[in-house]
This record gives sequence, C-alpha cells and structure tokens, in this order.
Amino acid sequence: MNIKLSQRIINLAPSATLAAGRKAKELQAQGVKVLNLSVGEPDFPAPIEAKEAVVAAVRDNFSQYTDSRGIVPLREAICRRFREDTGLVYGINQVVVSCGSKHTLYNLFQSLLDSGDEVLVPVPYWTSYPEMVKLAGGVPVFVPGGTDLKVKPENLERFFTDKTRCLIINSPNNPSGVVYTKKELEDIARWVQDKGILVISDDAYQHFIYDEQSFCSIAGLPGMEERTIIVGAASKTYAMTGWRIGWFLGSQELADACAKLQDQSTSNPCSLSQMAALAALSGNQQSVQEMRRAFQNRRDLLLKILFPVKGISFPFPAGAFYLFFTHPAIKDSVDFASRFLEEAQVALVPGKAFGMEGYLRLSYAVSEEVLAEAGNRLAAYLSKT
Repeated sequence: MNIKLSQRIINLAPSATLAAGRKAKELQAQGVKVLNLSVGEPDFPAPIEAKEAVVAAVRDNFSQYTDSRGIVPLREAICRRFREDTGLVYGINQVVVSCGSKHTLYNLFQSLLDSGDEVLVPVPYWTSYPEMVKLAGGVPVFVPGGTDLKVKPENLERFFTDKTRCLIINSPNNPSGVVYTKKELEDIARWVQDKGILVISDDAYQHFIYDEQSFCSIAGLPGMEERTIIVGAASKTYAMTGWRIGWFLGSQELADACAKLQDQSTSNPCSLSQMAALAALSGNQQSVQEMRRAFQNRRDLLLKILFPVKGISFPFPAGAFYLFFTHPAIKDSVDFASRFLEEAQVALVPGKAFGMEGYLRLSYAVSEEVLAEAGNRLAAYLSKT
C-alpha cells in the first residue's frame, strides 16, 4: 500500500547529528572499534540524588498524570536554581516543563510563529532550529557571523525585515563552543529593543564555561527580561539526556500558550523524570562542577594535540564541549567525515549540518584516553592530506 506522506514531512531534513551517531553505533555493533566523537552528550552518570529520587518515585507509585506544565515542586526548583545562578526572578506560572529542550523549542515556535514569520538564526546553528521553525510555518533566516563565528548588530541588521519575529541566541554555542561576552550581548540587546523583537536564549550549556569566565544571560540585561525566553534542560547540565526533561522561563502569556499546546499533544513530561530533575536541581551541584572541570581538562588536552597541525583553524572553544574546525583538506564535509570514519575509525559530524560547509564538529565529551587517541588520529590524517 502506498501511503501519501504530508509535504511537511517530506520536506523535513533528518537530524545529521543523530545520523552520525547511528552510523558509528552500527559499525561498533559490527565489531569495528570506532572512536565516537559525534554525540553531544556528557559521558558521566546522572547525579546520585536523581537516581535515588526516581527509585523512590517508582516505589511510591508516582505513575499518574501530572500537571502538563510540570509538577509545582519542579517548577519551583527551576525558578530557585535560576535565581541562585543568574539573579533572575521568575514565578512558577512563567515556567513550562517539557520532554527535553528540543520539545520546549518546538512548542515555542508553534506558539509564536504564523506562516511567513521570520526567525534570525545565527550561523553556525544547532541542526534542529531551522527545521522546527519551518514546521511552524516560519522562515529561518541565516545570519553569518564574523571570523569569531559570533553575530553582531551590523550582521543582524542586514537580514532584518518587517516579518522578523525573533532571534535565537545560543551561548555557549553548539557547534562552535564560542561564548558571547557581556559587552557583545549588550550590543545585541540594544539592537533587539530598537527593533522590537523577541530573543529565544538557548542556555543548554550555561554551566560549561571555562577559564574562570562567568555566564551572562541576555535576559538579565536592562530591558531584556520581558523580551527574552530562556530555554534550559537537565540533559547536558546533569548528564540526563535520555531522561527528557527541559523547560523555558518567559512571560505567563507565553507559558499559558505553550501549556495549551502541550495539553493537546504530549500532556505532561514523564512523572519519574520530573522527580529526578527536581532532585538534581535541588542538590549540591557537585556533579556539575566535576563535569565542568573534566571538560576543561579535555578541551586543553585536545587543543594541545591540534594546535601544531598546519592549516587547522577554529574559533576558541570557551564553553560547551565541542570543537568546530576547518582545514584546507575539508572541501566537502560530508565526504570528509565519511572517509575519516572509514579510514581512521573516528566519527565526527559534518559542518554542513550546522550551516557551514568545510567545517567538522568534534565532541570532547569522551574519556581522555579516547580523546587523545582520536585527536592524534585526526592530527595525523590532516597532516598527510
């Protein structure tokens, strides 16, 4: 039987990051020893508090529907954590908990965009932004940054139209690892206010900033709290990617709209995962600090290996756990990644997936042993091409 698929699904691009991870796992299942640097998730266990909380929730039969916005104690914990970490104050009715930050972003675009509305998407971008915008009937407008791969008001101005609805800011950035300074965000904030648009601030990696730098939220800048929607998750911060808990903080009007959409789609996020996230957010945050130190050590190890490679170039990875690099040998990033996987058994993600051909993304969320071996293979491969 031939099934007629919707045009929106036919036009939807598959996730390149998930595809790269699947290919690496397929080879591993065949007995090939692949060093997988394609997956963007911490290689640490979830906090012990989260594990104990979910076991207790199972024993207590916490298995019924919850409020589709998320249980009140979890929303209170999210507000408390943001207040302690950034000084920003939100009420529980300004929070909606979803099945991961990807789900949160999907809800936001569906709630904010009408057909033809434009969203400014800085390049490089996380692969799902454009597709989610298009699924909501919107138009992703790609804004190239400078040599540091950051956008500035003059870049944004060139692409602004009367259809521009919002701007996405992702700092620390996936895939580049760059971090916007307070001054850079202040410049963008003034431009945003002048244009009267919204900012969606994807803060998935806010706790992974290195070299004693501190995180700056654009929402905390003068005049920006009401114009900013903060997206966060337990996924990266607490190494709970598979538990699928994300959230946003914004206006109550928007929260009500997203909650209405969630009522008619998924209803509540997993009840057990909510209890785990509550425990993680309320804990001592020691696991977060341990991961941050480990990631900085790994980044420094990787840079030591790759800095001497002639021709390699990348923006300085001040945060997250990615290196986004280019080299004269990388003409076609998909072809290069495929050949490198086949010949050197190291999995990377093509830069084309992030809007930048000629680049590759490397995740250093792996052990130092694996990272050192993969880094040396990459250095040798680039040096001979």
